[in-house]
Amino acid sequence: MKKTIIAAALSAAVAAPAAMADVSIYGLAHMDIEDSVLSDRASRIGFKGSEDLGNGMKVSWLYETQVNFTTGFGAKDDNAGTKASTAFSNGRQAHVTVGGDFGNVHAGYMYFPTKGLFGFSKTEINGDGIADNSEFLIAEPKGAGVAYSNSFNGVKVTLGCANGSASADTEMCDTTDMSATGSFGGVNVGIANYSEDGKDDVLTVAANTTVGDLTLGMIYQDNDTDTATIVSAKYAMGANSIAVSYGDDESNDAGKENGTNIVLTHAMSKATSVYLANDGLNDQTSIGLVTKF
Repeated sequence: MKKTIIAAALSAAVAAPAAMADVSIYGLAHMDIEDSVLSDRASRIGFKGSEDLGNGMKVSWLYETQVNFTTGFGAKDDNAGTKASTAFSNGRQAHVTVGGDFGNVHAGYMYFPTKGLFGFSKTEINGDGIADNSEFLIAEPKGAGVAYSNSFNGVKVTLGCANGSASADTEMCDTTDMSATGSFGGVNVGIANYSEDGKDDVLTVAANTTVGDLTLGMIYQDNDTDTATIVSAKYAMGANSIAVSYGDDESNDAGKENGTNIVLTHAMSKATSVYLANDGLNDQTSIGLVTKF
C-alpha cells in the first residue's frame, strides 16, 4: 500500500510540470529618472499558455497586468506621496484565442488593430518612456470584444468589434476596427480604420523598412478634424543605437503641436539596456533602464 501511495505521489509530481509545459511567464521592468524623480514606466508581468485541440485547432490565452517597481506591485503613485492599490488592474491585454485553418478568433480585452499599427510603424522609440511619441497620436484604442485575424497571400487582415470604453454598461460593438498589413518590396505597410459611435472615423497608415543598420518608420492618422504624423529613424552601431523622431499633431480646435524626440540606447545584454531620452515637445530629459524576462 505504501509503495502504491509513493508511486502515485511521484507520478503526480512528474505529471504536474508536464501539464504546465505550455505555460510561460514573461514581463518587463522599465524605470527612469527625470527631474530627480524615479518613475516606473508601465512595467508589466504576463502569463500565457496554449493547448493543442487536435484536428489542426489550438487554443491559447494571454493575461498581462501592470506592476510598479517604484511603489510596489499593482500600486500607483500620484507623485504626491500617496499610493492607491490597483493590483491586477489592467489596461493591458487579457484574451483567449482559438486558431486553426480558418484563422484566429480572439475574445477578451485587446489592443485594437489601430493601436497595433503604432508598434508596427517602428516609431515608438522609447517604449512607455517620456519620448515614446504616443502623445502625438489621435487614437490608440483598446477594449473588451472579439476579433478575427487571418493571412491571405501574405497580407494579414484583422477585424475587431468591441465596446470601446470597456465598461459594463457600454453596448457591444459600438466600435469596429479593421486593418491589413503586408510586405511589399522590402517595405512593411499597414492600414487601419477605427470607427466609434458618435465620433469621426480614424484612418491610420503606417510603414517601416530596414536598410542595413538603419530603420525608418512612419505613421499617419486622420479623423477629418485632426491629423497626426510621426516619422522616425533609428541607426544601430553594435551595442549602441540612436533614434530620432518628429511628431506633429494638428487640430482645428487646439492649434498645432510638434516636437522632436531623441533616444540614445546602450544594450548591456539581449534583455537589458540603458538609455538617455529627450522629449522635445515637453522639454524633458530622462535616464532609464529596461530589462525583459
